[in-house]
Amino acid sequence: MPKHMSCDVIVPLNSVSLLPCTIRHTNEFLVGFGSNIYTHKTAHEVSDFLARKITCIEQELNEIVKTKNLLEGSMTLPPILKPQNCDTIEIKEEVDFSEYKNRYHNRVAHSPKHNKVYQNNKTFRDNDHVSIEADFKNSPKKEGKISP
Repeated sequence: MPKHMSCDVIVPLNSVSLLPCTIRHTNEFLVGFGSNIYTHKTAHEVSDFLARKITCIEQELNEIVKTKNLLEGSMTLPPILKPQNCDTIEIKEEVDFSEYKNRYHNRVAHSPKHNKVYQNNKTFRDNDHVSIEADFKNSPKKEGKISP
């Protein structure tokens, strides 16, 4: 491969005359460096560039393989825990539900400090609802439409 991008040639025009010329862009390649940056290089320069790029990528690949091997080594399970033909492990744990039943079944809400309920500045006791119901039943009923 030539190391330059142009060459001098003599072009025959007819059987008698010859014309000296220069052929340009004969050995030119457009090389991408990354991040949308490109340049024109000769074939010789491109081969050197690609050789350097290949060695850099191989070094990065070797580092990644070493890291992968270290991680796989730390993730190995003991032979007791390894299943025979499975990718997953089922974890089984025995649970005694009687303990939970006894703990949560007999829960009691907070008991009130007193048996009085205050409403509209009146005090109601446990037996007052009977007299209120009797008053409601004996009250005269009004008929008519309910206005919205």
